[in-house]
Amino acid sequence: MNPMSYDSHPTRLCCLALLPFIIAAMIIGCEDAKDDDLPAEPESPLVVTTDPTPLLVTTNPTQAEAIIFSRTNAIRVARGRPPLELDDGLSEVARAYSQLMLARNFFSHVTPDGKTLSDRFADAQIRFRAIAENLARYEGVFQAIPAAEVVEGWLNSPGHRVNLLDEKGFGFTHIGIGIAIGKSPDSSQPVYYYTQLFWLP
Repeated sequence: MNPMSYDSHPTRLCCLALLPFIIAAMIIGCEDAKDDDLPAEPESPLVVTTDPTPLLVTTNPTQAEAIIFSRTNAIRVARGRPPLELDDGLSEVARAYSQLMLARNFFSHVTPDGKTLSDRFADAQIRFRAIAENLARYEGVFQAIPAAEVVEGWLNSPGHRVNLLDEKGFGFTHIGIGIAIGKSPDSSQPVYYYTQLFWLP
């Protein structure tokens, strides 16, 4: 079993290379939800242990997204939550955000020019009653794209588990998942960005 450190503070990104990071946000209500709707982020990193051999492995980003989708629903159903429906439009929004974080070398729910999650939904002309987002970033050399490990990391982090299991009871019905893969400009190591969106239309 290999220890992995999960941290919800993107400002620690550069000083903890080769370790995965995750952060979570939730916005509820109408389309014009404001930044102060975001929950307080955890004060300290959470260290979890995961099996280094995931249940399913792949080097194909689309297949990795499918693994995240199936693992998310398997975990939800095992805990008495209804499965989510994969939405292609939502996945396009998620994938575009992962690609943006990769291209602009940042890791946050807010873009460098100040756009929030609700702004991204507005730009995509997607109306909502409730939305939430989990993010993850892995850096380093892996034999396959981390996928099942990402879901386990979210599950073992209280802030992310709230979104994944809909513990606040917002009734999310749809999910979108997007992965972007490239090279870190800081270390030249492979880097993986993940965006997981939850949506109640």
